Amino acid sequence: MNDKMEAYVYKILCKCDETSDYNQAVEDGCKILNLYNFDITTAPTAAYIAKESTKLNMTLRARSISCLQDLPMNHNPLFWLISIVQKYARWTFNHKLAKILAWKGIRCAIKRGVDRRLPIIL
Repeated sequence: MNDKMEAYVYKILCKCDETSDYNQAVEDGCKILNLYNFDITTAPTAAYIAKESTKLNMTLRARSISCLQDLPMNHNPLFWLISIVQKYARWTFNHKLAKILAWKGIRCAIKRGVDRRLPIIL
């Protein structure tokens, strides 16, 4: 998974460098994340945001975000992809998607361990 994910990330970076089409980079990044069962849409509705908020609260189980510091470190290229898609989402003023990606990053960290790119996502 690591090599394939890194190839996807470089593909998005190279394509975006050539075209500067950040909206397309966000769409491509979400498609790739969906290949890894992230279930992300590029235009989140209020119902989708409420569903993701509930999922985050269920994952945290009444703990605060500071519980992340106790999790094991783990190199995971998914965090790299999330951070890139989130950056492009912010550049295209898609702040709802950027917030959802941060929540997804927290859930991913709790399930798979913390990556050094997690603070960028938060």
